Amino acid sequence: VLVGKVAIGKDGNIDLGKGMGTLSASVLKKDGGSEWVSQHILPNGYLLQKTGETDKFYLADFQIIEKNGTRITRELAVNHPVAYGDWRFYLMSYDSEGNRYVLMMARRDPGRIIVVSGCWILFLAIAAMCWYRKTAAC
Repeated sequence: VLVGKVAIGKDGNIDLGKGMGTLSASVLKKDGGSEWVSQHILPNGYLLQKTGETDKFYLADFQIIEKNGTRITRELAVNHPVAYGDWRFYLMSYDSEGNRYVLMMARRDPGRIIVVSGCWILFLAIAAMCWYRKTAAC
C-alpha cells in the first residue's frame, strides 16, 4: 500500500510526514558511499522504497482517417492537444512498463470558437477604453 512520497530536503534530511519525524539521507546510502539502497525499513515497520523516476514528457503519434480515406497525422503530447473539427484529443497517460498503449481523452466542444471570439472582443474593448479619451459635455 502506497502511503506517500518523500523527498530529500536541502538539509539532507527526509521529512517522513504524518508525525513520523525525519530520517537522515546518509542512512539510505550503501556502505556510506554514493549509491542509494533500494529499500529501508523504518523503525515503525514501514518500508521506504526507491522507485524509478517519473517521465517528464511523453508523446504519441496520432492519426485521423477521414471518410474519404485521407490520413492526418499529428503528434499528441501532454498539454498539447490535437484539435480536429469540434473535437479536441488529450494525451492523459501511457503504459510506462511496456509502452504498449496510451490513455487519451476526447472532448467535443462546438461552442469553443464563440467563447474564444467573445474573449477577444472583450479584451479589445477593454484595450480601446484605455486609449479612448473622454470629453466632458456641458
